[in-house]
Amino acid sequence: MAFDIPAQPLAAALEAFSTKSRVQILYDSRLAGTRFSSPVQGLLPPETALRQLLAGTDLIGRFTAARDVVITTPEAEKRAEATPGGEGVAVVAGLFTLQTLRVEATPRARADYGAYAGIVQADLQRLLQGDRRTGEGRYRVGIKLWVTQTGEISRSEVVDSSGDLERDEAIAQILANAMLSEGPPADMPQPIQVVISAWPV
Repeated sequence: MAFDIPAQPLAAALEAFSTKSRVQILYDSRLAGTRFSSPVQGLLPPETALRQLLAGTDLIGRFTAARDVVITTPEAEKRAEATPGGEGVAVVAGLFTLQTLRVEATPRARADYGAYAGIVQADLQRLLQGDRRTGEGRYRVGIKLWVTQTGEISRSEVVDSSGDLERDEAIAQILANAMLSEGPPADMPQPIQVVISAWPV
């Protein structure tokens, strides 16, 4: 792939990498902090590009699947290897056709919750892009979701307004009692906090 990602705050660099490579990234939101990425330029495999991007950050990227990456510290990686199911706050940055969705599960979430975060991404894309009120225009909104073991959204709450009250209400209406493809892992902490940044392509 042809990469051209300048040095910048790490969170923004990971978002750019995710968009370009179509790789879903799972990382502790606190890891980004004040870290800056290294520039990535040239024709590179995604694995090599990610290593270059993380150079100098004291972080590592581990591909858990062809399109899934976990960003962590070497120390946390060792702990995870020693104790499967280790926990930490997780953020997923992923690419959609019309919008980028970042999902944060708090207060704690295991790295292996990443697969379910991907399901949340795809289902929210389907739900929100399927409605004219939420599938068009530029906006950013933060919501909390409570999901039952059967996949029903039992409760949703807009915690960071899109700036458009009608759109906020539309989101609430669409999500009210909506069904996701499947329920979350039994031990996954809730609510699931979701930040949606939408813009036309």
